[in-house]
Amino acid sequence: MTTYPATFICLRTWDYGDADRIVHAFSPEHGLIRLFVKGARKTASKLAGACDVLHVSEALIFKGASGQFQRLCQYDSVCRYDVLRSDLAALACALVAAELIQAVLVEHDHYSQRLYELLIQLLDALEKAVSACDFGNALPACVCALTHFQTRLLSVAGYEPQLDTCIVSQTPLDWQQPHYAFSVPLGGVVAPESMTQIPSHTGLVRISTQTLRFLHTPPPVSELFSTKRALQIENLPLTLEKSQRFLHYYWTQQLEKPLRAFEMLQSLLNDQLAMQTPPGLSVTRQAAVSGPV
Repeated sequence: MTTYPATFICLRTWDYGDADRIVHAFSPEHGLIRLFVKGARKTASKLAGACDVLHVSEALIFKGASGQFQRLCQYDSVCRYDVLRSDLAALACALVAAELIQAVLVEHDHYSQRLYELLIQLLDALEKAVSACDFGNALPACVCALTHFQTRLLSVAGYEPQLDTCIVSQTPLDWQQPHYAFSVPLGGVVAPESMTQIPSHTGLVRISTQTLRFLHTPPPVSELFSTKRALQIENLPLTLEKSQRFLHYYWTQQLEKPLRAFEMLQSLLNDQLAMQTPPGLSVTRQAAVSGPV
């Protein structure tokens, strides 16, 4: 039995019993920690704050000789990310990141320090996006920040897709093509001339070239702080929606588990897309991910 200090961020919580909570905490030094927080749901609890999702704390943790959970003894608040929490778009993006980090940690706990840095960098970027956007809508900048985060996370986890060249022939893609086939098992784009060289059972989905370009080289987040710059990016709302739909599909296939946090973000993106469609016109969308090509 031992007690040790740890810095951690709360990724997820569950109610337990009448007044307690179970917390999945992520520490750069110790990876994923499963905490039992006694009395956390009581009004006078001194440990309740550490159970707030996305709250960063410095804590003292008790580790028993056996058992699945460790126990939180005391904590000091480091950062609550209150600005982020005040914006639904930023919060939705942060919850997607928290769920992805937790899923990736299952097999890549040895990358805890790097993964923690990526998550904190994203949360800081989301807070800045909420404060800096000059038109009261932080969704484009937040989704752009989340896209940067996901491309880096895919690289660290070993799932990085090949988006600028054909996975079979290694030839550069022609960005004038309207769409390409993407193979999840192969982890990359398949050019039309290479289709005959892959097994017939290899699952293929169709992805628009515009979505590929955005995923390969997303714009700097700061460029979307300005209304003028955001409007200069062609079909930005549709591209944001397609890119996150593709990433949701790709992550789900790689991790082989459902990811529910994407649902709120996808709803926000769909709402923004609908609002920017002129009255009387329907939104015609070629799916970022469709059935087998």
